[in-house]
Amino acid sequence: MTSEIDILDLARTIYGEARGEKAIGKRAIACVVLNRYMSRKGYLRGNTISETCKKNAIDHRTGRVVYQFSCWDPKDPNYKIIKDATPAELGDCYEIAKDVLSGVYKDITCGSLHYHALSISPWWAEGKKGVVMLGNHVFYNDID
Repeated sequence: MTSEIDILDLARTIYGEARGEKAIGKRAIACVVLNRYMSRKGYLRGNTISETCKKNAIDHRTGRVVYQFSCWDPKDPNYKIIKDATPAELGDCYEIAKDVLSGVYKDITCGSLHYHALSISPWWAEGKKGVVMLGNHVFYNDID
């Protein structure tokens, strides 16, 4: 059962990660959250969509706590924008979150659990091949 906080936090995540994207790019981010929530990989998922959005992990290279979705890191500039954003402030991100969670849209990321912006090259993507590029992000379904 999807709660209002699940919808809101998914919309906040979409907004924080892809507010400048067209609808397809925003839907792709929502799909990754949903894929992580449904994943058998416990380190990626929370007990709810909201928890999955806000889940943190340890960066094994540095030993530091990192957030799966950087917009939820209190040090990230997007955090101040999204943490209390209302449905009206989230605009189409809220509608996309509702639609993805209700099954209106199917996964367009080929089961991806990871992505990054085209403008960066994260260490975890070295030697990996993205399965799809949507908007300004590359999506991966082969990251362990």
